[in-house]
Amino acid sequence: MCIRDSTKCVSEEDFNYLNKFFSGSTTSVNHETKIRIIGIYNYVFSANENKTTSCSSCVSKIVKQLKKYLDIYK
Repeated sequence: MCIRDSTKCVSEEDFNYLNKFFSGSTTSVNHETKIRIIGIYNYVFSANENKTTSCSSCVSKIVKQLKKYLDIYK
């Protein structure tokens, strides 16, 4: 099930990755995780966020939106 017409359904692999990511209590995101999270975000929301951004508030916004998406997706 997709949330709205403009979103894509997350793959099972990405769903499992996000579940594992959000089940932890991480307060920071390493470079590899950031690239993966932004890649999933770009796919799901048909966005074009820069995977190498150093903007922590931008990454925080992406993480929050993916968390909301995942909560609804479940």
